[in-house]
Order: sequence, then structure tokens, then C-alpha cells
Amino acid sequence: MLFRSFVLDRVRPEDAGTYAVAATNRAGGAISQPMVLTVLVPPTLPVQPQPQTVILGHELVLEVAVAGSQPHSIAWFRDDVLVEAQTNALLRLPSATSADAGVYRVAVTNAAGSARSDGALVTVLVPPTVRIQPVPHTTVATGKAVTLAVEVDGTAPFAFVWFRDGKPIENENAPTLRIEGALHTHAGRYHVEDRKST
Repeated sequence: MLFRSFVLDRVRPEDAGTYAVAATNRAGGAISQPMVLTVLVPPTLPVQPQPQTVILGHELVLEVAVAGSQPHSIAWFRDDVLVEAQTNALLRLPSATSADAGVYRVAVTNAAGSARSDGALVTVLVPPTVRIQPVPHTTVATGKAVTLAVEVDGTAPFAFVWFRDGKPIENENAPTLRIEGALHTHAGRYHVEDRKST
């Protein structure tokens, strides 16, 4: 009886397939039963998640491309905390909240190994809301100082523009408008807008 072996020193994906051996001598020949060789390839991430900036309430989408043997499992993490119910190469949050901001990574595992993506920073921009409004009616004596101010919540920086009677006031782009010596020409209806959000 004679034994022979066939050795693949460094198995590659293209080595996968069905193998059989044929033996012949002067009396004839025989072929072995087929043997299926499956080559498991560890996962890789040829496309990494990309940083995103999204407005509060808008859809957030992150995506990766996964290569390697199937089946594989996918898990998304935000600031190293598992994101529940996100097990696909495409992460989709239909309405982003402030809590969705952070650094996202994806981990992929199969029978041959695992891979972890680079981090992708997600920034959620919160539109401005006026927390404290200017005093609706202010009276000041001629020559006296007067201050109009607002307090705004949201994602900084802001781009304030003050208006008097509907016309923008030049070089007044702070949340506070101060008039050092009030004149009758300063009388009017004032309001402020955040032009960055419009």
C-alpha cells in the first residue's frame, strides 16, 4: 500500500474548489471520492465610514463596504457603545438627535477573524432658538446708553445681524446691541436674526 499527500503551503482564496486524486498502474485506474476545500477569508473594510455633519432632525447615513467570507456579523458603535438594531453595512438613523453625535466605528466578524473600521466623527447641528428675547419696549432718555440683548441656544458659531425698522445695522453682529448715546434717530423697531441658519 502506498500513501501520497498533496500539500498547499499557503492557501489562497482561488485554491477553493473540489479536489480528487486519480491513481493508475498497469492494471487500471481509480479516482477518489471528491473533497471540497473551502477557504475562509478574514473580513476587511475596503470602504471606511466617512465623517458626517447633519442637521438636527435630518437623516443620518453611514456606510461601509465589507469583503471576506460570508456569513459575517456587523455591529456599529458610537463612542465605543453599541448602537442597537444596526447590523448592516448601511447605518441609517431617520431623525438625528443631539445624542447621535459622536465617533462611529463598525466591527465585522466572520469565522476567519474580525476587522474594525476607522472612526468617523458625526456632528449634529442644532438650529438656533432664542431663549431670552429682547425687551419688547424700551424707553431711554436722550444721550443715555441702552442695551438690547438676546440669548440663543443651538450650535455655535452664530452670525447675528441686528435690524432697525427692517434694515440691517452695519457691523452689529453680536448677541448684544449697545447704543452709548441715544438720539431720536435711534428710535425704531429692532430685531435680530441668525443669518448662518437662514
